[in-house]
Amino acid sequence: MNSKLLRTTRTSVIYYQLSHNNFSYVHGASNTKFLHNTIAQLVDTSVEKYGSQESCVDVKNNVRLTFEQVNSKANDLASGLLSLGFKPGDRLGLWGPNSAQWQITSLAACKAGLIMVDLNPAYQSQEVLNCIKKVQIKGIVTDESFKTQNYYNLVKAVLPEIDQTPESSPITSQQCPYFTHLIVNSDKQFKCVQNFIFFY
Repeated sequence: MNSKLLRTTRTSVIYYQLSHNNFSYVHGASNTKFLHNTIAQLVDTSVEKYGSQESCVDVKNNVRLTFEQVNSKANDLASGLLSLGFKPGDRLGLWGPNSAQWQITSLAACKAGLIMVDLNPAYQSQEVLNCIKKVQIKGIVTDESFKTQNYYNLVKAVLPEIDQTPESSPITSQQCPYFTHLIVNSDKQFKCVQNFIFFY
């Protein structure tokens, strides 16, 4: 068995290359104590400690939020996602640049028990479709556009059923039957698309 020892500032990590199996790591005794809390529990603890202090600064969109505000918006979005029919274990895509929306959505996904799938902001239609299919993404939260990307049009190019879906109904797609919702951060109202601001 070969091993390579990498030293970090706080702990030593040992990587083993095992010839007889494909494990990515080996579990063993350690002096490092692990936290046995969920991300949602850690957020709640942070709100108790730092409630009115700034937690999120989104310079581009001129948004500044405290720990309490981020938590409240994440709770509202988590409830909204569950009311749309998302269930714990479902995959939620997040497509766009760093923003307050990104932080709120990632925390909301944790609180709702969803698996968040980060999508590269530079992806084109076919790459997003491949991701939707590969990991069975149930919905995507995105900005309308960023730089040269128009995310709404890129999704519509590969899921044209968005235009044929009745209002207030989940999207139904033959090639992606598990994909049901597109949530766009925009002031515009798009057909069969939830607006991000609707959730709070």
